[in-house]
Amino acid sequence: MLDVADTIYETCKTYLIQQGKLLCILFVFIGLCIAFYFGFLQKMPLSGVMLIMAWTILGILALTRLPGTEFV
Repeated sequence: MLDVADTIYETCKTYLIQQGKLLCILFVFIGLCIAFYFGFLQKMPLSGVMLIMAWTILGILALTRLPGTEFV
């Protein structure tokens, strides 16, 4: 029985690591889109773009800490 539990645990751990990698890649893509839109198209100063990026990072980190939404 312990072998089954270990197998399930390792499978879930591997899945969560893969999900974390995917989320990091997606965030890089989203960050590039945000930087392009606000920095280039809207001509917002770098400080404004960085503020938006900081709040975006904070929001994503908060979502990963909610019960039932543990990604990493």
